[in-house]
Amino acid sequence: MVSIRVGDNRPVATIERPLPPLNADERTTLEAWLDFHRAIVTGLVQHMAEVERNWFRRVFAGERVPPIYDPRADPDDPDGGFDLASDATLGDALATWRAEIARARSYCAGHALADTGRFMDQDVNLRWAAILARWRHGTCAWHRRVLHAG
Repeated sequence: MVSIRVGDNRPVATIERPLPPLNADERTTLEAWLDFHRAIVTGLVQHMAEVERNWFRRVFAGERVPPIYDPRADPDDPDGGFDLASDATLGDALATWRAEIARARSYCAGHALADTGRFMDQDVNLRWAAILARWRHGTCAWHRRVLHAG
């Protein structure tokens, strides 16, 4: 289970994630940096929801579900979700990610790791996709740690 405190669940910074002001008063600087990092974390969580949806629902379950955060995006693009939705909140992103994880677990529970789906016009087995999803989760966790340490 992911445990992130979501104190203020207001929409995070703008979609562009602008660099905080270089020469502002203390409160403005602190709030701008907090919003900047909140936006990045929210983008990482949104991306993980898209990873779950893409691999387990589209590739393996064969569902024709649209991208979660950008309906105009290519549904076959495995790297979606980084651009924040205009009203994105960390709480909403976490809820969506958890829902996609639940769907993925449900699908995987009834299938063998050798079962295949189609990706890039080739067969890909569930084992490979699970390892890739694990790698994506690990990469996003690493980014989160870097942000936390910074």
